[in-house]
Amino acid sequence: FPSHDTTTATTTTTTTTTTTEIALRESETRLTLALEVAKMGIWDWNIITNDYMWSESVGPMYGLPRGTISPSCYEDVLRLIHPEDAEILSSKLRIAVDNKSGFTIEFRAIWPDGSLHWLTSTAQVFCNEKREATRMIGTVQNISTYKQKEQKLYEQAALLDIATDAIFVRDFQTEILFWNQGARRIYGWTKEEAIIVTGK
Repeated sequence: FPSHDTTTATTTTTTTTTTTEIALRESETRLTLALEVAKMGIWDWNIITNDYMWSESVGPMYGLPRGTISPSCYEDVLRLIHPEDAEILSSKLRIAVDNKSGFTIEFRAIWPDGSLHWLTSTAQVFCNEKREATRMIGTVQNISTYKQKEQKLYEQAALLDIATDAIFVRDFQTEILFWNQGARRIYGWTKEEAIIVTGK
């Protein structure tokens, strides 16, 4: 029969294992909630085996149903991205792996319906004890709304720039933020010169 000490040790080990599993599940739950609030997803690329995984919230960012199983390798992920941006991303991946570093990139995802959507991703390379790059983990987020607002502001600025009247914008500290071509023609200063002349 097992001794009392052996029984105690087994009970302690089982309790410790159960506590660890509960802690891990709670940690995963908190991470999932945090990602939901931030509207972000996580991807994980095993550089050695080329296996690729993403969290269930990533699929919709590529126009796929929530919970869609991720592509099995990174080459398949690149097929979901605009060719021009996929080339840039591939280059950043190679540089990050070679330098054992990280990167941030904005790129266009091509949804199944052919529409384009802007995403941003930040990633970091992790190494083993031999300082060999073995894994890359990153976050991804849909920034299409931000990009649309950015484009609208750019178009509005372009319209102001071609106006014949002098138009310039200052902030609450009276610093010049915008100086159109009309202002340059009437005052004879570029934005940089106007800042020097006005001290703002």
